[in-house]
Amino acid sequence: MGFNFVSNLVKHGHTVVGYDINETLVEAIKGEGAQGVSTLQDLYTALPEKRVLWLMIPAGPLIDIVMEQLLAIMQAGDVVIDGGNSHYKDSLAWRFSGHLGRRRLFVHGPGG
Repeated sequence: MGFNFVSNLVKHGHTVVGYDINETLVEAIKGEGAQGVSTLQDLYTALPEKRVLWLMIPAGPLIDIVMEQLLAIMQAGDVVIDGGNSHYKDSLAWRFSGHLGRRRLFVHGPGG
C-alpha cells in the first residue's frame, strides 16, 4: 500500500482511502487517519467519481493481476497511477493498450 506515502499524505491534509491484502497494514493506516477498506471494490466505491487510484505494488505479475481486477470495475475518466517500481515500459504498455483507450481510462507511471 505504501504506508509511509499514505501517512505523509494524511499529515498534509489529504483524504486517503487505503487498501492492502495485509489487513494489519490497513488497520495501521486507519491509525494514521486514513480510511481503510478490505477489498478493491470497497476502495473503488469509497472514492468520488473521476477516481484517481495510486497503486504501490511491487513490479511483476501482481500489478497485472490488480490492473485486470480494476479494469472490471473502472469507469470512463478514471485514472490509475502505477507508483510501484514497475519498469516504465510496463506502465506504457498498459497506458497504450487498446482496451484502456476505448474505455477512456488512463494509466500513468510517474517515471514513464
